[in-house]
Amino acid sequence: MKQPYWTASNEGPDPEEWNDLRAPSTEWPWPDDFHYYQSGTNQRARFLAQAERETNPGTTTEELSDDLVQDMIEILLRHKGAKLFVDNGAFPEMVEKDNKPTWPKPITDAQWVRRLGWYDRFARALGPRVLLVLPDQVASQQGTLARLAAYADEIRAIMSHGAHAVLALQGGEWDRAEFWRVCMSVLEGNGVPNLDKVRPGLPLTVKARPPPDDEIADILRRLDPRPEAVHFLGRGVQSEKYAGTFRAATRVLPGLQVSSDSKNVTGKMMGARTRTMGPYLIAFDALKDLGLPPREVERMAWHMALDAMDDKKLIQALAAGSYDENSGVESGLEQLQELARDEVESTVEQLVDPDWWKKR
Repeated sequence: MKQPYWTASNEGPDPEEWNDLRAPSTEWPWPDDFHYYQSGTNQRARFLAQAERETNPGTTTEELSDDLVQDMIEILLRHKGAKLFVDNGAFPEMVEKDNKPTWPKPITDAQWVRRLGWYDRFARALGPRVLLVLPDQVASQQGTLARLAAYADEIRAIMSHGAHAVLALQGGEWDRAEFWRVCMSVLEGNGVPNLDKVRPGLPLTVKARPPPDDEIADILRRLDPRPEAVHFLGRGVQSEKYAGTFRAATRVLPGLQVSSDSKNVTGKMMGARTRTMGPYLIAFDALKDLGLPPREVERMAWHMALDAMDDKKLIQALAAGSYDENSGVESGLEQLQELARDEVESTVEQLVDPDWWKKR
């Protein structure tokens, strides 16, 4: 089986090619627990493909169902090299109006109870292999504190199973470092165990209005209690802004473990950021004519697209100067998608065995 890219035992690019992405305190290879989670994995066949490759899928509670949760657990119990990231689904409830955050349709208590019930199932089955975003309210510190207190019983049970958790550092009246301290005090006061497994999450999507890297460094420097890890919410290694944020975080907190999630890879696989079909859709169209079961078509197409859009290829292309600096990251993505289409088209004719990907 192909080794997952973010595994310390796997060979990677020459360390000298990583000068722009490595902090002074960081040694190659990356630590075992440096993780990127590919968000947007919300269908069983796609989830299975990622688990088979021992890469880390990410999903959100908005897209879950009882059956899908059970499928995910069974798949991950068979494929123990993969870890799982689950977002709480709070982001869409925030809507900006007149340049201010509003929450016209807040998540109901019944919805939170159901989502946290899924969290509990994941935590019981997977323990430290799952990373869960704790209840929060986007762009509201008071709303986040209220939800942490309201669902303290559920959080206490979830954390007792050894799961890892992300506490999103929302902006507001408190400085974010102070907000971390207040939130951790709320959790501790409610008897939540294993607080060393809670890491701060920095909301870094455009909609979240992320702070600049120097401010991020200042926030992390002042965190008390000092976390063992940090999570970049919505900023994966493919982002042109990732390197600066990574350097800022690891320089002020040497030895800090870094995890991140984004839908960037999923979007590229679908062709969402270009006007042409992405490698997944190309592979799917080619495979469906072979007469295979629909789920096998989807699983195999996802494997092919993941091969084509591998993070390793993206990083190596960056290190090799494949990106056009004048036109930015989009030019690089288009170049890589051209390579992806060539790879997909050359592989389709060889598909006679559903386990073809194990032999590649």
